[in-house]
Amino acid sequence: MAQEILVTGTGELFSKTSKNPLELYKTFKGIRQFIKLEQAFIKQLKECSETFDGQNSYLLREKMKVSSEALLDCQPDKISLRLTEEGSVFYSLIKDEIKIYFQHFLIDEFDENDEAIISIINGNDNVINYAGELTEVINQLGNFLASKNIAVRQFA
Repeated sequence: MAQEILVTGTGELFSKTSKNPLELYKTFKGIRQFIKLEQAFIKQLKECSETFDGQNSYLLREKMKVSSEALLDCQPDKISLRLTEEGSVFYSLIKDEIKIYFQHFLIDEFDENDEAIISIINGNDNVINYAGELTEVINQLGNFLASKNIAVRQFA
């Protein structure tokens, strides 16, 4: 069931479908994490203007939202991003004892499939190294998280 979240004029968070404070906290935490990621992306995009020269910044931002929303669905404890000289967004996140490194290559074509690479480390074990189209890599992440009984909205 989709949850509709509203932020009132007073800054309060309100949910039409859930009164559970823990669920509201998780949702609010995810919104805050997304805003921080988006702000970091915009700032770094200005700093890396030579790497992304001539590319549509709006399109790049929309593409970044796809990967960041997929990663935020697993409700990470910590997440960060940085732009690379290869023209990608590199995410590092921690969920319990799991470390996920996710690199999303931003193709400057709307119809082209973006590429991505994922590495997942569980404790001291490197459990997944996978490269492919963005949707395939996100599915690999979802399959791994499902095997660890970590609920992800996108794959529910």
